[in-house]
Amino acid sequence: MAQNCDICGAEVGFLNKFRCQDGVICKKCYEIVSNHFATTITQMTLGELKRNYVKNVQPLDMGEGGFQATRKIGSFLLLDEKTQKVCILNNQKLTGRNTRPVIFPYSALKSFQLISQPQFSVEQLSALAADKTADTTIQGLSIRLYLTGNRTEEITIIPSSVRVSSFAFRRGLQIAKEILGCLADI
Repeated sequence: MAQNCDICGAEVGFLNKFRCQDGVICKKCYEIVSNHFATTITQMTLGELKRNYVKNVQPLDMGEGGFQATRKIGSFLLLDEKTQKVCILNNQKLTGRNTRPVIFPYSALKSFQLISQPQFSVEQLSALAADKTADTTIQGLSIRLYLTGNRTEEITIIPSSVRVSSFAFRRGLQIAKEILGCLADI
């Protein structure tokens, strides 16, 4: 016996049925509520899924001319150099939050800065990374973007404590420098 999706009402079969705590949904709705299959729904209630559906079903505003990525920096940033737009990607593994990508025009970027805990400059971090015997630990590394309208966005590169002598830190710093250089060119 076929069931219906508890969100959209479409018929669900054996292979396109996804269960939550108190219902079933179709694959199309599952894609929307899970932010393109990024999260599981088995521990969520139908009410939570419906709230996620309403929040995520809104199409992402690509602005005039759409968005066509011409340059990519890791899983952090996309650029559309043709229409002069920036897209900060959702990197749920690093941020721990399930957020939608943020797209804004080059003209909205007022300034940016590298944030580390404790606070170091790029040069100081580079010197620490070059010293293989350094025992310093940082609590995180990110880039804060200041946009028009008093908005800020953060690109998390290293979300937790890491030794500056580690490969993870050196790689994160390299990506941060690439992003900073890219933003400086805008």
